Amino acid sequence: VTGDGDPHNLIAPQTINLRTAVEMVEAVLDRDGAEQSARAYQRTAHDPATVLANNTGIYLDAVNLIAQIRLGSEQIAALTAAAEQLAPGVTEEPGWEALLGHLARLDAEGTRPHAILDAAISMRSLDGAHDRAAVIDGRLDRLRPPTAGPLPWLPGVPAAIANDPTWGTYLAARVDQVQTTAAAVRARILATEPGNLPRWAQPLADSPDILGDVAVWRAVIGLPDSEPDPIGPPITIGRARDWQRALDE
Repeated sequence: VTGDGDPHNLIAPQTINLRTAVEMVEAVLDRDGAEQSARAYQRTAHDPATVLANNTGIYLDAVNLIAQIRLGSEQIAALTAAAEQLAPGVTEEPGWEALLGHLARLDAEGTRPHAILDAAISMRSLDGAHDRAAVIDGRLDRLRPPTAGPLPWLPGVPAAIANDPTWGTYLAARVDQVQTTAAAVRARILATEPGNLPRWAQPLADSPDILGDVAVWRAVIGLPDSEPDPIGPPITIGRARDWQRALDE
């Protein structure tokens, strides 16, 4: 997990969020055992969809991590303690890191994180939620809509961070990478002859804008062309859920 020496990869998703045992087994089972040539491997690694998924994950982790660095360890400790007091055990749940990053971004946008955390938890009962932290994270967007990001469902870079001479420049480059690779994914599917479109894309051949949006969505969430459902399994919370519903409509 120490990376490959590229400083830009130090905050890659697989470095920050180590895979669980179940996720590792799933990755093993996902392999078909077929040998792959070096040329085929290189073609996959440089595929715009693969690159877009990687760039998007790195951007999202980076903006959350940098917001936490800006917030500082004392404030993070205070937020963690407050969350535990309001919802005991929530900081041990899978969605806590994303929730903490979201609260740090809100602080950078001028919102008091303690107050909005309290409001999100108090909106309604969390009983029965599989991941209360993820539910609370989704509620934050209802209380304080985020700034526009490089893709419709991604958060933007808060102004306080965007104006930082170091982090602002870094994140601006990450935003550009996401947008550039998204444009490449869109251009490729729109340049494909209707007869050569994958099964999921064929009903959308006469709607190029929607076809491009769906291709970008599928690339980011990692849907293979063999999955016939254009938008994939339902997402239950957050802005990604809202965007998926908009695509469905």
